[in-house]
Amino acid sequence: MKYNFHLIPILILAPLLLFPAAYQHQLSKSAKSNISCEQNPDPLYDRTQVLKKLADILNIAAPSFRNYEKDGFEVLNEKPKRFFIYDLTDPSNTGTPLGSCVRLLNKHVYHLAGIYIPYSFSHIVFLDDGDMKVFKSVNCERGDNIRDVVELLRLRLPNDANKNQLLDRVRDYRRYGVYFTVDDTSVRCQEMKSGGR
Repeated sequence: MKYNFHLIPILILAPLLLFPAAYQHQLSKSAKSNISCEQNPDPLYDRTQVLKKLADILNIAAPSFRNYEKDGFEVLNEKPKRFFIYDLTDPSNTGTPLGSCVRLLNKHVYHLAGIYIPYSFSHIVFLDDGDMKVFKSVNCERGDNIRDVVELLRLRLPNDANKNQLLDRVRDYRRYGVYFTVDDTSVRCQEMKSGGR
């Protein structure tokens, strides 16, 4: 099987690279000044509740992240803080700390990870008739296997013209995200906690 390798998109902001605390100040200021999100269009999923559950999953997977950010991953004004969520079903639908509000929609598949590369353990989230299936740390050896994710989705997703494109995006999930780093460019899988899986 032939693989095509793609560069990981890296958010390059000089203040962020040089002064992470300045970024946090900018993040807090931006989040407070933003108009609140419109109600999530799918009544099966309360945006704040779902994002808080996802932040908890990230905090469990990366407890040592609190050595850098004492509050860890959290939700502020219905937006992820220090993590992102990208809709792999509709890549224009994203939730980032400084971006738009993600729409959480039934039968959609999402890529979730911390924005700081060393703690960017990738999780794949599938919203299925009010339930949420989370495949954890698929980019780490001790995490869930991306082949299992694709197989479940092949069985559970509606058969439509976009299904194969979606499965391709799931296989290439790391292309759909926003990452930054100061000097550490690899994911610290050795620090991942697999408890609570």
